[in-house]
Amino acid sequence: MKKIQIFVIIFIILIVLGFLAAFLIHSPIGCTKKGCPCPIGTNSERPCNSCFTTKYYFMSGILNVYKTCSGNEIILCENGIEKNKRYEFEPSNCKNHLNLFFILDLN
Repeated sequence: MKKIQIFVIIFIILIVLGFLAAFLIHSPIGCTKKGCPCPIGTNSERPCNSCFTTKYYFMSGILNVYKTCSGNEIILCENGIEKNKRYEFEPSNCKNHLNLFFILDLN
């Protein structure tokens, strides 16, 4: 094989591995940890902590493409006790990033 063909094959394999790595990485949700007690005797939903999530699209270690979104943790109170929680992320609070070596943001 010619050197150019070997280079192209290796390049394509690296591209595929970058998309595969991004697909396999779990999108974490990070939140502040302030206490949010439920008012006694109430049945309601209330916003609590500020949160963010990161979704990777391509990840090679050299060049990384991902999206970060900020939002809120919503707690569901029943009779003054926290029963459940959910996360709300607004699409308008999302930002795409192109990152070099996990350090330099190219946006």
